[in-house]
Amino acid sequence: ARLLTTPTVLLVFLQGVAGCVPWAVIQTFLTDYLAVDSDLGVGGATSVVFAFGAGAMTGTVCGGRLGQHLYRKSKRLQPLLMAITAIGGTVPMLLLVCLPAGSALWLFYFLAFLGGCQAAVSGGNAKAVLLNVSAQEM
Repeated sequence: ARLLTTPTVLLVFLQGVAGCVPWAVIQTFLTDYLAVDSDLGVGGATSVVFAFGAGAMTGTVCGGRLGQHLYRKSKRLQPLLMAITAIGGTVPMLLLVCLPAGSALWLFYFLAFLGGCQAAVSGGNAKAVLLNVSAQEM
C-alpha cells in the first residue's frame, strides 16, 4: 500500500494496464481476424502472429538495452522511450488490420514485426523504472 503513494509507481502500474491489455487482446484474436477478414487462412495468419512474437522478442532485448543506454544519459529519457514506443506501436498494428484483403504477405509480416518490436519495449523498462523509484526496504 505504501508503494502506491509514490506517483511514479502508480503511473507505471496504470501504464501496465493500459499497455498490456490491448496487446494481449491482439495476441489472442489477431490470428482469427487475419484468417477470416484478411483472407490469409489459418496458416498465413498464424505466421503473421509469429512475426509479431518475433518482433516482441526483438523489442524486449533491444528496447531494454536502449532504455539502459538512455537512462545513463538522462533519467528522463527512459520513460520517454516507453511513451514513444507504446504510442508508436499502435501505428503499424492499425495499418496491419486496415490492409485490404489480398495485400502482399510480406507487408503483413513487416507491420506485425514492427508492431511487436515497439509493443515490447515498455515491459522491461517499466520494471527498471519501478526498481529506480521504489525504496530499497520495500
